[in-house]
Amino acid sequence: MESGGEGGNQNVPAAAVADAVPPQTTDIKMQPFVPARDQDETGRMWRKWKAGLITRFRFFRIQNDKDKTDAISIYGGEHIRELIDTLPNEPAADEEEERDEFDEIIAKLDHYFTPMINPDSARCKFEQMSQQEESIAQYYVRLRLQAEKCAFPDADDAIRSKLLQTMKDGRLQREAMIKRYTLQQLLENAANKEDRDEASKGDGRNENSRPEP
Repeated sequence: MESGGEGGNQNVPAAAVADAVPPQTTDIKMQPFVPARDQDETGRMWRKWKAGLITRFRFFRIQNDKDKTDAISIYGGEHIRELIDTLPNEPAADEEEERDEFDEIIAKLDHYFTPMINPDSARCKFEQMSQQEESIAQYYVRLRLQAEKCAFPDADDAIRSKLLQTMKDGRLQREAMIKRYTLQQLLENAANKEDRDEASKGDGRNENSRPEP
């Protein structure tokens, strides 16, 4: 019976062949982690960067501890490498728990970055926001992104209040407060009014330029 040649691998599953590809041939295409000037933003950026790294490990089937340890050192950049070298390991919650080297690295980096996340700082930034030369919908998106960092008990209510306080359209602002618009109603009426204003530009008219009744 012939055992070699090209026919020798005919019964090997394709997945096994793919798994046999050396991990060093895989470029997971991660940008290095660069901390922000703001600590709160740095903590959130670490959380996002770590999630991206782990997603790539899963997609490219990188499971070996040594490969993952090398990857975070290579792709993490200078700042991450320095922290890996200088930060002490964090004790495991369970004394009998055995952690791989990669898990040890993640634990100490989490311990370093997570306390930087500060909802109070995020709320201060939220309070300082105001509508710029943008539509209500665009302003709402900016508020929503910032509100996600603030741990508000009711983010929709916080955004609605902020819109009412800082929106530029005084007529719509008064209408929304009198009729007690929900956030969704406020956004819908703002979009409709901005559409009408845009359409009226061709006629040289604008609702905001009309005299108060």
